[in-house]
This record gives sequence, structure tokens and C-alpha cells, in this order.
Amino acid sequence: MERDFLNRNRTNDRKSSTNPVLAGSLSATAVQDRWRPWLLWANRLIAFGRHRPYRIHAFTSRQMMGNAMSMYRLIREQIIARPVEEVFRFFADASNLKMLIPPRLRFQILTPGDIEMRGGTIIQYALRIHGVPIRWMATITEWNPPFEFVDTQLQGPYLFWQHRHTFEPLDKATRMIDEVNYRLPLGWIGQAMHSLLIRDDLETIFNYRKRAVISQFETRPPNAPVGLD
Repeated sequence: MERDFLNRNRTNDRKSSTNPVLAGSLSATAVQDRWRPWLLWANRLIAFGRHRPYRIHAFTSRQMMGNAMSMYRLIREQIIARPVEEVFRFFADASNLKMLIPPRLRFQILTPGDIEMRGGTIIQYALRIHGVPIRWMATITEWNPPFEFVDTQLQGPYLFWQHRHTFEPLDKATRMIDEVNYRLPLGWIGQAMHSLLIRDDLETIFNYRKRAVISQFETRPPNAPVGLD
């Protein structure tokens, strides 16, 4: 069973406004550096409309941050024919992230060594979106095994990104719910990019994730090892 929808929610997220780590102020230069990948794509859109080569503009922090407070939400739901402890253990292992992401994104974990997942864990990784290199840093802001954990972006292309992973035990199975809440920079340009690129990109990524989960769990016999082949 699957349920997915993508809605816009214009209410402010209280956690992002009260958490000093997530809502810390940034200088104009820091903001420009942080959102440079988005600026590249924004200027491609602008250049397409003007029929001239694109370039990266030095937007001010006010231009980049203003009118960009629309919240988007993506929810996916999937039934996995495995007990909740086994499912949670798989998703709580950072080394399994790569198999859940399309290869074309060139996902790579940058954090060295084995990663112990718990509240406060920080993970750094890199990927490419439409050829643009992205560096991402996320932290585990909630940790409640084997039922739930939340990862929140500390550095990356979004103004706000929070992914809540919920695991509900069923009779010999688990209902897994992915809820992603996110905001984009660049105001109306970010909204246009969401309609043209970002929404479809996220749908494609989570469709791939669903197929990968089926491959890892539902096509294997019970008690078989789950992980990279």
C-alpha cells in the first residue's frame, strides 16, 4: 500500500525558528556561498527566458531569503513484510543510504569511519543534482528506536529540510512512513524551480527508494541478510 502527496503548507515550522542551530543567522556572503548551487539553476532559468548565456549573480541575503517561507511536504507510505526491529535496523544504518538513492546522483558519504546512529549524530555527504555538485550535512534530531528517527539538514541547498522516518509495527509486517518537510531559497525563483524541477526530482528519488526497499526486503526470504549485494 502506498500513499503519496505533495502539498504546500504556509505555516512556519516552530522547530526551525526556535532551534539556534537550525535558525542561526548567516551573513550575506555565507548565504551566497551556501545557496550557490541553487543560484546556478536559477540563473539558467533566467537566461533561458532572456535567450543569453547564464551567469551566477551575487544576490543579497534579503533577495535570496525573502518571500521564500513556503513549506512543502512530501509523504510516502509503504508496507514491508518484515518485523519493525529488522526494518528500523536497516534504515538506521548509514552505510545502506547509497542503495536507496539513484546512481545518477553519485551519492557518497564523506564522514569517515563507521557512523554510530543516535541523537546528535552528524553525517556529511556529497551528491550531484543535474550535474551540480552538492555538499550536505545532516544531524539526527530525534532518535526513538525502533519506531522513529528524524534527520535535519544543517548545511545544504534548502532553507529547511527535515525527514521524519516512522515505523509502525503490524501483524508480521511494518508500515514505513517517510515525511519530508522543506523550504526553498530564492523566493519566486525557488517556487518556479520547484514546479519545473525539484518536485519531479523528489518524486523520482522516492520512487527509486520504494523499488530499492522492495528489492531488499520483499523479494528475500525471512531472516535473510539485508544489505548490499
